[in-house]
Amino acid sequence: MRNAALEIIQSGAPDSFQKVSQLLGHDDKNSFLSNYQMANMLGVTGYHLKYLFRRNWLKSHGREVRQAEKSAKVVPGRKLASDLLGFSIWLPADWDVVHEDNVTEDLIESMQKRVDQWNKYSETEKTENVHAFLVSLPLDNYVDDETSADLVAYPKYVIDRGFVEWNIKERLRLKRKQGTRVGSWVADPHLKRGDEDDSIWIEVVKFGLREPMTSLELYYAEKPSEQSIGRSSRPATRKDLVIDGMHTAKAYYDLWDQKDNERIGAALFATYFTDGLNGWAIDCWCEPHEAHKLRPLFHRIVSSFSRTK
Repeated sequence: MRNAALEIIQSGAPDSFQKVSQLLGHDDKNSFLSNYQMANMLGVTGYHLKYLFRRNWLKSHGREVRQAEKSAKVVPGRKLASDLLGFSIWLPADWDVVHEDNVTEDLIESMQKRVDQWNKYSETEKTENVHAFLVSLPLDNYVDDETSADLVAYPKYVIDRGFVEWNIKERLRLKRKQGTRVGSWVADPHLKRGDEDDSIWIEVVKFGLREPMTSLELYYAEKPSEQSIGRSSRPATRKDLVIDGMHTAKAYYDLWDQKDNERIGAALFATYFTDGLNGWAIDCWCEPHEAHKLRPLFHRIVSSFSRTK
């Protein structure tokens, strides 16, 4: 029975999990055999069983990634400059700039309103509105060489009034340092222009810092709200992640939203870096199922960034 079950799994058939469950005597349609239970019955580890079920997909996925990496290196393109925001960046030949502005926005104002609203609550209302005021700072203790002592996070996954009050205070502190949104610049493949469902684009956002910030602090100040994140990576801040002489913080997000009773998803590769006077965020957007194919191209675009003033 074990050999027969492993042969079914290795076949890669879409219904292999169901077939193996039936072979192992689990025919209850109202419940399912867990990966852990199946692994115990087959005498393998849970990780090994998961690999066996995903092996064909992993091979296909790996081939697509390797092909995408090769293709990204030879994509023709040119370097474009933004005199308005003071930077240049490489873009594929079939991409164009679709938006550019230098509209300033005080980033403290909206956060201050949130703080004022919290402070107006009575003691009972504060207890009742804990989750409503949960804002998007990390829930884990992530510290490296670039992290200021102030960013040692509140105890992991403690969602209570103390966490919310700490979170609001910390977000306001970061927004005060972050200062002002100076402007933004957006580009996408021009062949898709006019399509309401355009799903691939990049946005460069510039910030005028009131106080020096590390790239990791800018990540904490700018990361999407926890409510919209379906899956995300922890920020990478290795010393070799350098753009135009600036150390970066990079993160990946799967974001979800509800629109007309439909769950809409998007993948975001975000890169944050600062030079003491200015902060920069480069957001690369695409469909989640295309993320692994577009990542090498996004990496080439982001790595080409340089300041011109």
